[in-house]
Amino acid sequence: MNLLRPQDIFLLLALVANRDRKEWTYDRLAAQLGMSASQAFRSLKRAEASHLFDRSSRRVRHPELLEFLSHGIRYAFAAEPGGFQRGVPTCWNAPTLDGLIQLSADEPFVWPAPHGTARGQAIEPLHSGVLVASGENEELYRLLALTDILRVGSARERKVAKEELKKALQ
Repeated sequence: MNLLRPQDIFLLLALVANRDRKEWTYDRLAAQLGMSASQAFRSLKRAEASHLFDRSSRRVRHPELLEFLSHGIRYAFAAEPGGFQRGVPTCWNAPTLDGLIQLSADEPFVWPAPHGTARGQAIEPLHSGVLVASGENEELYRLLALTDILRVGSARERKVAKEELKKALQ
């Protein structure tokens, strides 16, 4: 059985963020995301089996990905907030989403990282390569932060994130 894994969503979001680059190879994609080429290949096979990726055109199926992110990610890859620690801001506190959602002065959510710039409630990223890849690609960071809002946010916050993802996936 080919069940999706969190790294598959990470890889699909990376393809969306890099859509201006028409030609990609498994080696380059894997190096950018901190995984092996065989992991990237298997991820895209699972995504294809889940109808989120079209192998013949080598493209992400945007409407299907938006539907999965909007309605399934919080259940399939739930983020359980942990203790407070240092990390990289995510969700509505990510610098790429500055001003998108106005919240109270609550502690932000962070991806745990000793070199992080913020202190907040820890949530596990979709893949260990998220920290490096998001630092190198602002659009990927934005997509991952929006996805995290869908994983942990309230109904109102999820609605805003869904609309932003819809714009990004057009």
